[in-house]
Amino acid sequence: MSDQTPSVADQVASLESDLSDVLEAATLADLKDRVEDVATIIQQLPASMEQVRDRGYLYKSYLENKLEMLGKQWSELKPKVDREINTQVATLRRSLQTVEGEMTKLRAAGSNVARARPLIRTVEGGIKDLESKIDAAQHAVSGMFDTLQSNVYQTRSQLQEVSWMLDQVDESAVGWTPTERPVAAVKAKWWRDGKKKGPDGVLYLTNERLVFEQKEKVATKKVLFLATEKETLQEALFEVPIGLVDDVKASHMGIGGHQDHLDLTFGSGADYHIAHFHLDGQDCEMWQATINRVKSGEIERERIELDEAEAARLAEDAQTLASAPTKCSTCGATFTQQITKGMHEVTCEYCGTVTRF
Repeated sequence: MSDQTPSVADQVASLESDLSDVLEAATLADLKDRVEDVATIIQQLPASMEQVRDRGYLYKSYLENKLEMLGKQWSELKPKVDREINTQVATLRRSLQTVEGEMTKLRAAGSNVARARPLIRTVEGGIKDLESKIDAAQHAVSGMFDTLQSNVYQTRSQLQEVSWMLDQVDESAVGWTPTERPVAAVKAKWWRDGKKKGPDGVLYLTNERLVFEQKEKVATKKVLFLATEKETLQEALFEVPIGLVDDVKASHMGIGGHQDHLDLTFGSGADYHIAHFHLDGQDCEMWQATINRVKSGEIERERIELDEAEAARLAEDAQTLASAPTKCSTCGATFTQQITKGMHEVTCEYCGTVTRF
């Protein structure tokens, strides 16, 4: 049987590689990159905020204050984090010098097994000790700004979702009303048959309605089961005034419960009694809460301060709802359907006349 013990030369080569990795890790470069990443994002957030406001987004008024607080907290915290990184790097460097000294002796031992063996054990122990110290240093520094970093990333994500929503609104074929303002949007599949089947698209929540717009590419020609030609289908398939939402329930489905779903029930006057949506990439509980805030009117507390034109439009919309007709102008029948927020027309159940207001 051949001797499986690595030669001294092989062990030295392995330790050289390990020491090189430790030397790089001891600079805490990854931590420094994280710090700079947070600093860059905080610097960019105000411009992103201004951009979505310029594009007409009126909600999440708390974001401006959030950005201000994040900037203030970071300006106070970053110098402390930088100092702690420098302190930890200096401490690690001193420990490295000891291990490097032992490594120098090991190289000098060459192929002298008797001299090399104890030095190999010393260097191995020194490297393991350094790895532990590096881990401790990384945890110590990370603990100083992990929470702030999480809040910064979450705020960036919120603004990215708003920006994406505004892009979808600009591209949509939905007929938005003059007083309608987008609140949220998410990629979704409408389970029209309740069994995972149905169109893909975008679910919009505005201050007036829930709208689902199909937006997907479908194959128009196939060769050997492979699509060779596709076309984009884009059409508003589902819309309901927010006032007709009777109930909304969030649920998690799939393996591990990682899929976000919404079940909605609607009152009399809606085209559908129920609807089920599989959301892609956003939290269903957040959607449930936001829909309820829009329905109750609480969402208006999140509006930024309105300019005169926007305030006038809002007042006009409230007046229009208050003075909505109660009888059909054609047959004179009293409408049985309740006029609720988000409605701009009502159909007489007796003669079919559509009255817009």
